[in-house]
Amino acid sequence: MTRHNLSELDRNIGQKWSRIIQEAFTDGIDGMIMQGGRLVNRPAQGICAVSTTQNYLLGSRLMTKDGRVFYYAKAGGACKVGYGCRYHGTIIWDGNTAKATVLNDLTVMLKNDGIAITENVLYGGYVLIHHATNMQCRRIIANNASPSATAGGIAVANKGAAGAGSFEITADVHATFLAGNKIVVYGSSLNDGIYTVSADSVYASSTTILVDEEVVDDTVTGNITGVIVLTLEEPITGVFAIDSFTEVLSSMYADLRTGVSEKQSFAGVPGTYATTNEHFWVQTWGECWIVPGGGAAGVVGEDSFNRTLVFVGDGSVNNFKDVSNNTVGYQVAGFIIENNTSVTGPPLVMLQIRP
Repeated sequence: MTRHNLSELDRNIGQKWSRIIQEAFTDGIDGMIMQGGRLVNRPAQGICAVSTTQNYLLGSRLMTKDGRVFYYAKAGGACKVGYGCRYHGTIIWDGNTAKATVLNDLTVMLKNDGIAITENVLYGGYVLIHHATNMQCRRIIANNASPSATAGGIAVANKGAAGAGSFEITADVHATFLAGNKIVVYGSSLNDGIYTVSADSVYASSTTILVDEEVVDDTVTGNITGVIVLTLEEPITGVFAIDSFTEVLSSMYADLRTGVSEKQSFAGVPGTYATTNEHFWVQTWGECWIVPGGGAAGVVGEDSFNRTLVFVGDGSVNNFKDVSNNTVGYQVAGFIIENNTSVTGPPLVMLQIRP
């Protein structure tokens, strides 16, 4: 069978990409297959390389020529070769109770609960909008940058028509709220909602924030903080209550660590050693070596008909039979490809976490 590199296929002007891809798959593609994407102006990063700078979208999928599968991740602690590394994905907000505003079916705005958020850091995470009859769970594909702006109590509310009203906060936060930024007012008598800052805020004895929208009430109540704009992969559907209880979860590949914790599942096995804040590829499928025999009785793969492996506390693997009597809930890692020795454990494992 003749194999072709996709980049070498004939690209006639009138030829559609779908046809090129079909032709490539007809004869086979001699190369890696990427799903996700490399960031603009960032270099390619091999499966055995680390980078302090992010080069791909978190969760990007890479399948090698031989069918092994890797996902792009960030280390929140040490990640060691030969050991499974665990998910440490965090809940960014576990109860954002201020109103969520749906700008359109694919965009939701929430108040910032005082956490510094960089642009698109929430890519691959999820927003959960709780509602008694219309629960929404949507994947996040983009977010704006929002500085850490701890909620400030409103000191003055200057009532005014669109473009003429303003709010004042005692604290000096003028560098946070600049022209075009969004703020949210909540807990007030009548002014709750999302506002657009019309000019860079200024500070004298207080920070004055001019807004484009009407300020309907001059009662001094409520708080102000920044806004997070989430772009969703799938649209909001049905009748949606804008004041629903809301939670935001980070990408499950935003914080991986090797460590002992029986409450966190394993994402995969690192392609290379990675330390805190380094970006790396974690293997989730295919031939892989994992440290055998971490703490259970017996030798991994020693007995006949003993092929299934599970991850144990430190990220090594044990025979399923050696742990199943006491703890049936261990996570399956895969199966032993072949082991003819009774002392050294399996040379290779068929990793089976995420294809």
